[in-house]
Amino acid sequence: MENSLDYLNALIHDGIAIAGPRGMQLKFTEVSLEKTSMALPLAPNVNDKGTGFAGAIFSAMVLCGWGMATEHVCRYFKTRNVWAVAAETSIKFHAPVVADSVATARVESFKLDKKKRFHLKIICTITDPDASIPRVTLKGTYVAAPRIPTE
Repeated sequence: MENSLDYLNALIHDGIAIAGPRGMQLKFTEVSLEKTSMALPLAPNVNDKGTGFAGAIFSAMVLCGWGMATEHVCRYFKTRNVWAVAAETSIKFHAPVVADSVATARVESFKLDKKKRFHLKIICTITDPDASIPRVTLKGTYVAAPRIPTE
């Protein structure tokens, strides 16, 4: 399989126009089974108050969690032909996002059901630039599995 970082960046840039270079300018910066990180530049995602636009922050964090779920399924089943969805999310804004940021997702727990679908509890955070104070926390349940080939 190709490099996970390149693969996930190609998926969001080719498949989600708003996430790419002409939109939110999101980019995965780290992909592993322990943690997935995504750069969130402030300039293309700013609101009228000069802080991060809540919709952009939410979207980036959901995508960061989606990348984590996708990576788990790809590695487990040794295929890139997978799907992943955010089944349920909740977000808490602790403080405004005032600078370029990094969203970081970690798996809290996961299970594999009888239909070979992963159910992953993922927590994604954006912290201050010095990584000490959480600005935003997203908790999500993701469902992911290999795609069933069509005949």
